[in-house]
Amino acid sequence: MKNYPEHIRKVQRDFDIPDEDVIEVKIGEEEVRVCDYCNTVLIDEKGTAVQTAYLTDYGLICGGCIGTTKQNIAYLEGDSVFHERWYQEGIDRD
Repeated sequence: MKNYPEHIRKVQRDFDIPDEDVIEVKIGEEEVRVCDYCNTVLIDEKGTAVQTAYLTDYGLICGGCIGTTKQNIAYLEGDSVFHERWYQEGIDRD
């Protein structure tokens, strides 16, 4: 059994998703983070929000895609996310 964070486990329980169907994405340290729905750049390569970004149980989402999705945290333009756990855990260091 994979050791996924609790927010991923919650989505798995809510939608009955088995471990083998979870897609885990890791990116390089100097890469940008994009909206998980439309691929708009939200976080630059230094870990700073370039526009409002919403962290949800379903990923990082832009203002145009958020709709009625429950937000866990909102990051405004200029906010640093570099030291946030989700940001650091998403970096591929292998």
